[in-house]
Amino acid sequence: MQSAYLNVALIKRLPRSLGVLTYFMKTNEDTDAMVGRWVRVPFRGKMADGVVWSVVQQPPRAVSLQPVTDVLDLPSWDKDRRDFAERFARVHWISLPHALDVMVPERPKREAVSHTTDVSNVRQNGHLRIQQQREREIAVAVGACMQIGGDAQKYFFPLGTRAERIVTMLHICTALPTQQVCILVPTREELLRCASALAGPLGARLLVLDTTLPTGTYWNAWINIARKPGAVVVTTKRGLFAPFRSLGAVVVDMETDRNHRQSDMNPRY
Repeated sequence: MQSAYLNVALIKRLPRSLGVLTYFMKTNEDTDAMVGRWVRVPFRGKMADGVVWSVVQQPPRAVSLQPVTDVLDLPSWDKDRRDFAERFARVHWISLPHALDVMVPERPKREAVSHTTDVSNVRQNGHLRIQQQREREIAVAVGACMQIGGDAQKYFFPLGTRAERIVTMLHICTALPTQQVCILVPTREELLRCASALAGPLGARLLVLDTTLPTGTYWNAWINIARKPGAVVVTTKRGLFAPFRSLGAVVVDMETDRNHRQSDMNPRY
């Protein structure tokens, strides 16, 4: 068994003077495989969650290191997500732990992580009144967009009614059966309306990220995004930081609504 020295980025709103902190742990595993893993470590007399950011060969001199308490069974942070978090912290002039605190919801202390889809406070509503001719036009337009393909493609659908927008979302989700779809709505009211219309057709594929949900329920949905390859996630702008793994499309509903943007706080969307 060898000693591994790990630089851990805590998930806390810490000042910019505090970046990653070094801890040690005894392990028989490859230490490089620890990068990106979630861990639980002591910090200022309490326990805190963090992400292993890097591995160092030699510990800091004349510093008494504390041990890693536990390695959590949670989806690892890959290099792209770590790079994004670092860039997010630089742009908004905040510490890396502060950036992680914004990106990651609070983990419940006692509730076990559930693997079930939770569509709380959503009532299924299958009444989408739309003319068949209009639905065919939408299906053709979505199909044409999917055939073009390519990365970072943007498409604009000039749709007026909610029914037309919902039907467009359903066609996009149907065209991407094994990929994840993120549907961004401007307000919580629109989130519930959208989710209620999609709950019936999508069934278990649907996940709802609503910040007003209980901590455990929100956390379960957030974690399930990393574990469900074909999930359709309905959320507001906070859901941009969710751990998507196979994202095929991002649908911005009512794109011109000012609630999609924010300018009164830092960091901001």
